[in-house]
Amino acid sequence: MRWECARCGAQLTGVLDEQATGDVHFNVYPAPVNFACDQFEHSHQRIENFAQLMLPRNEPTEKRTSPREQLCLAAAAMPMDEQRQAKGVAFMVLVQNISSGGIAFCHAQPIKEPYVALELWAADGSRMKVMVRVLRTRAVGHFYEIAGEFVTQ
Repeated sequence: MRWECARCGAQLTGVLDEQATGDVHFNVYPAPVNFACDQFEHSHQRIENFAQLMLPRNEPTEKRTSPREQLCLAAAAMPMDEQRQAKGVAFMVLVQNISSGGIAFCHAQPIKEPYVALELWAADGSRMKVMVRVLRTRAVGHFYEIAGEFVTQ
């Protein structure tokens, strides 16, 4: 991968060590990518075949009781303690999928609290606030995927 020095702009080629100290990650940036927009694939079959190549091969057995919908949207999040009281400050997350039973989202930091409150926005502008019990947090590159179930009364 091509990188650019944050100080002098020098172009570098290499792989960034995931175990490197934090300051190393702030000294280089991915180099600009030259993306030509002159030709696109128009075959639905070729696109579908390529999409299948992008899917993970060793996906764990499905444990959900309701089907999930894949999506990509921002939501506001607030960590909550055992008594479901706000703990810390609100931040933005990127929602990956949702079902009637739960949700998965990404953030730059893991959530250490057992619950998180989310405010979701629909395309029509309506909002919904939900409480989620965190079931799983896993590192995905430099981010964390957090998954949980909706807490209902």
